[in-house]
Amino acid sequence: MVLETDGTVVPLSYGFGRDYALGSVQEAPLATLAQRWDAEPLRRQALALYAELVRDDVKFTNWYEWMTRRSTPALPNSSSQDPVVPPARAVRRV
Repeated sequence: MVLETDGTVVPLSYGFGRDYALGSVQEAPLATLAQRWDAEPLRRQALALYAELVRDDVKFTNWYEWMTRRSTPALPNSSSQDPVVPPARAVRRV
């Protein structure tokens, strides 16, 4: 779990989609948020991603990055969220 700067508690990684959030520690204690959180949507997302990675015979990937990417809605006119092709990274050479 990650406690974000605004008090929101999300699973797995900073910036994880708010649809999966446990809630805010400003509204209830962490233990209460955890007790009433429905993990089923996250479990379904994880199983779907795992099935795609196995189907495509992916040997190595950044699980947290893909789970986080899939937790947020795609922006209009953005590339698809293909779980096999990692996002391009800007590299600054010094």
